[in-house]
Amino acid sequence: MTKLSVLDELRRVRHEVSGKIGHDPHQIVQYYADLQKSLGGRVVNFGDDSQASQAKDCPGAVGNAIPDGQSTPTSQSSS
Repeated sequence: MTKLSVLDELRRVRHEVSGKIGHDPHQIVQYYADLQKSLGGRVVNFGDDSQASQAKDCPGAVGNAIPDGQSTPTSQSSS
């Protein structure tokens, strides 16, 4: 998948989720808050330094080895 097609797929899924909720911004926020709670430790909040230590448990976090044993993610600048 190209970078553009990945973004297109993300947008499509977000729009689909929004449609199921009736495009109500308050319900969308509630939906994602509930989803985050249900996923527990699988969600990493990089905006809060007190939770940054959780990143070590997330294989996709920057600097952590990916299970294939050959890859290490790096930070990406937005373009």
